[in-house]
Amino acid sequence: MKGHARQLMTTKVILATSRTTLAEAARELGRLEVSGLPVVDANGQVIGIVTESDILQALLEDASVETLVTSVMTSPVVTVDEFTPAD
Repeated sequence: MKGHARQLMTTKVILATSRTTLAEAARELGRLEVSGLPVVDANGQVIGIVTESDILQALLEDASVETLVTSVMTSPVVTVDEFTPAD
């Protein structure tokens, strides 16, 4: 695919924080009809990503819905800037 990452990006990003619970993240994923949320620290830096699969796996392993997403998120996350070639 020709072009840059900015042509594939969503400009209005919904985030999870280190204090977001699995229940809150699951509600947002369902409401937004997306499969993952970036997780940011207090400074707004991306520290991970939590996906539907992460949440389902945690719940199947008997995690509480009040468990914080930081305990099940994938980290580190590979990020790119908007001018990175889409190829």
